[in-house]
Formats: sequence, structure tokens, C-alpha cells
Amino acid sequence: MERLMIVLALLSCRSAAIHRDLTGMMAIFPEDSTDTFAKLLPKKEGPFKALSVCLKFDTDVPGKFSLFSMATPRESDAFVILKKGTSGPFKVVVNDKEQQFNKVPQSPLSWTHLCTTWDSSTGLIQLWVDGQPSVKKMASKGTPIQEKPIIILGQEQDSYGGRFDRDQTFMGHITNLHVWDRVLQPCEVEQVREDQMSQPGNVLNWGALEIEITGNMVLESSLSTNATAHVGPCLPSGE
Repeated sequence: MERLMIVLALLSCRSAAIHRDLTGMMAIFPEDSTDTFAKLLPKKEGPFKALSVCLKFDTDVPGKFSLFSMATPRESDAFVILKKGTSGPFKVVVNDKEQQFNKVPQSPLSWTHLCTTWDSSTGLIQLWVDGQPSVKKMASKGTPIQEKPIIILGQEQDSYGGRFDRDQTFMGHITNLHVWDRVLQPCEVEQVREDQMSQPGNVLNWGALEIEITGNMVLESSLSTNATAHVGPCLPSGE
């Protein structure tokens, strides 16, 4: 019944920003449609001289999809994370400069934990997939991300807040999204992966989020994002 009340409350206020603590919740993108997405309003505005984006996701989409899309009035691809299929490479775009990461570990579990870091002073980008680091590559050295960003989950922005391409639509689940305006240290990445980080994201915080839902995206209890975790007894639907 509690889950039903949450879903009904969200349905009643779609396309209007709401403030939510999404701890223990996941965002479900259940359809291949450009009409379903979530707009997130960050706590800070640019310029950003560094970023760290961490999240958990689960999908079975075989084609390319967007995991994170940050756009500004000046640059639609200000900071974008894309992936090609469940076993394909990742691509990171910063200020329209892109790098592809081919040698990344593949998660044996259904959920994948991903952190992406970027520092404008060196231009270095690095991925951490289930705690394992990628090689470091360079993009947009010396060029901070300017102006006020819009962040979209479920779609990739080709303009500031819109122009979505169905070929990059995400279909699946996302949870535990945090964004910082600095580069996380390796020990911090591990703390985030283990849900033990004492300082949540200061740009986006999954525990204090301003979110605007459009279309058929649903927020639902995630119970557990670890396949080995204990699952309690099930209750009949509606109890």
C-alpha cells in the first residue's frame, strides 16, 4: 500500500519539480520513448572546473544509451556519459570533446556501479566500474563547464533541456546518483560503491533531490541493488 501511495503521489505531480529523498529508491525507465525522462535541478551552477558522477544502473538494452546528460545554454554536450549495450564500451563527452573507453570490467551482477571523474586543469577523465579503474584519457583541458546546467536522466540532450534522440534512450533502472564539483579519490570511490560515503554529492544528492518527472518514469523502492544481499519475506500485494 505504501508503494502504491508513492506512485500515485508522483503521478499526480508529473512535469512539476518536487523535492524528494530518494534513499532506497530507484528510477525506472520502462519504455523506449523520448517522452519518458527525469529532469534534475542541481544545487550549484557553473563554472565547474571538475566533476565526479557516480550512480548504479541496470539495463538489458542492446544498443547505445545515455546514462547521464548535462547541458548548458552554451553547450548541449557539457558532460555526457553513454554506453553501447550491456557489454559494449563507455563514451564520455565533456564540452563536446569525447573519449571512448573500451577496456572496462563487465559486472557479473545485474547492477553496475559507475563513477566518472574529470578535472579541467589536466583534462583527465577516468571511469571506475564496480570499483575497478579504467585508463585515463583527456578531454576539454583548461575549459570549465560554464553557466547553469540542466541534467537529464533517461535521454541525451541535443539542445538545452530537449531534442532527444530515441536511439540514445535509456531503458532500465538507475539509483544512488551523486555528483560532486571535484575529483573523488580512489578511496572515496570505494566508499561510494559501498554506500559508506559520509559526504553526499554537493551538486546532486540522491538523498535530497529536486526532480521533475515526465512521461512514464516511476520511482519505486529498490530494496537492494546487491544480488548477494539478504531479501526479507514477501507480503501479498496491497498489504
